[in-house]
Amino acid sequence: MADISKQPTPIYAEELGVQLRFRHREPEAEDGVPPIALWRNNLTALSQHYNLYFIAYSEDIYVYKPSFPFQILPDDPKLIIQPTLAKNDGIGYINPDMPHLINQIAVANLGNEEILVCVRDDGNAAAYYTRPIQLAVEENNRSEEQLQMLDTKYLGKPFFSVCVNSSAWGISVHTEARMIAISCNDSTISVFAFALGKNGSFEWSHRSEHEDFYGFMTLDSSTPGVRGLFMERSKPLRMILRGHKTNIPSISFCNSLYHDPKGTFLASLDIDSNLFLWNIWSQTTPSTINVVHCYYSNDDNPGWTVICPDILSFRKVKNFSKAVGLEATQVKKVTDTLLDVSGRRFQIPNSSSRFAGYDITEIASNSLTSASEFINPLSFMIDMPDSPDFPDSPGIVLEQKEEDDFDFSRWDFQNHQGPSTSFHPVDMPISNPPIFCSLKFDLILMDQNHRPHIVFRRLVKQDLPSNLQNITQMDRLNMSAYIPELGLVAIATQLGRVALLSLTATPQGQLAFKVEHILPFDSQEKAKKRPEVALLGLAVGPIQGRGVGRNEDGVLDGEEAWRKIEGERRYRLLLTYYDHSVLSYEIGRKKQGKIDIFLF
Repeated sequence: MADISKQPTPIYAEELGVQLRFRHREPEAEDGVPPIALWRNNLTALSQHYNLYFIAYSEDIYVYKPSFPFQILPDDPKLIIQPTLAKNDGIGYINPDMPHLINQIAVANLGNEEILVCVRDDGNAAAYYTRPIQLAVEENNRSEEQLQMLDTKYLGKPFFSVCVNSSAWGISVHTEARMIAISCNDSTISVFAFALGKNGSFEWSHRSEHEDFYGFMTLDSSTPGVRGLFMERSKPLRMILRGHKTNIPSISFCNSLYHDPKGTFLASLDIDSNLFLWNIWSQTTPSTINVVHCYYSNDDNPGWTVICPDILSFRKVKNFSKAVGLEATQVKKVTDTLLDVSGRRFQIPNSSSRFAGYDITEIASNSLTSASEFINPLSFMIDMPDSPDFPDSPGIVLEQKEEDDFDFSRWDFQNHQGPSTSFHPVDMPISNPPIFCSLKFDLILMDQNHRPHIVFRRLVKQDLPSNLQNITQMDRLNMSAYIPELGLVAIATQLGRVALLSLTATPQGQLAFKVEHILPFDSQEKAKKRPEVALLGLAVGPIQGRGVGRNEDGVLDGEEAWRKIEGERRYRLLLTYYDHSVLSYEIGRKKQGKIDIFLF
């Protein structure tokens, strides 16, 4: 057992600044404000290797270089990427008249290379390597002629360009297995497996500038014998997974050398809150569970985000109370297997349950007005029902124990007496990873047996002033970021709030999480620094000079000198809103002795 006398330091979050962009530009001008696509998922991303910040505006991706230390963005991008279309005649799901609008972007590692992936409303998807983008940005002197030349020289066409034939939303990349998965609104998931070399590698040096991977052989998971061909990996293959009955906004591989180095496991969450657990390398029926029905019978809490964190990201603490940030008497037992830690919201520092906002008379003269009018979130709103008012979870309060902890051995996992579920045990040849599922309002952690373990209801829910009630339809936990190095998960609602969770574990091996901060801070809201519009994107990446170091061959460099002083990497978190305002933060853990991670 690891020594738990030295507890992990808490996650810190510090405000860096607030930037009000494009305040002196007219939208109709030639160099006006970039157009924003509404009702999408996360449209921003930060490179983990370079000082590159990506924002998807309409059909294009703008590339910026934030300045240190306040992460200020210039009005003009260093580069504009216009991703290639694999199919030109697709139909848009949200707006049929503008089918090529981008629904989501993501940055991840594919083998030894970092990539940028985007998916569109007509099903088109494309991926670029970030290293050529960095080369283009470094040499770009902003002239139109050189911009075009650099785009041809370094970017050209993306190395990956496909169409999944229906509005595409979920993106997940498996680093070691060299696979990209994309979910779409025809209730299917496409897993693209690139051809591997004889040594199982797929690296930059193995590709020529004339080589591409557009010609994937499509296989259906239900066809007998296709799994063997899929595992062979001698040619680029596309596996189509079927089983969902509705839209799938989020999917997640488990990028863990411990759990799943071969990309066997994939989790997917649909808008009916059905969680599917796939074994890609076998033709077994996927395990399923309806997440909402595990603790509440109302169906109007759709699923939005799923994350499979590495169990090594969970850090040991003294007991369960420390793990969730609540005394035992403040935790509710919802079912025999599920605990409700929603009471933590009242103990989060510098956080308020009510957003006072601005007086309606102040909005007309506020500095955000001109941009807000241009991208008014109401202009494209669809008719949606009002948000339901969920009651408190049923259940009883757990008694206080002398050691201020829970005895998990007394839980009856075999005779679950809560609401009925469709859960079936997972039969996988790997150690099962834990899973986070975020719904419209709530966050649930599934344990290693894939049973609902901890729920935090109304994670970032906040009372809004009357003038903001008309955008509550965008209240959904549809954005997330995961930082394994810090043991941190960020979950955001499109209304503009973000919860920072530290991943914890008890000495007995029970996994948990603790909500450390909610952004923007209450002090920022009182200072009128929080925009009164929806969130465009959440992005997290290393502070400048702390990116993942790699040499020209893409191999990790030796230990960075700064680690000897700081211990752990410092990160920046950027929130970009519909009015183009950017709120920036520094997040990390302060160095303080040895920190134990969770080990089996």
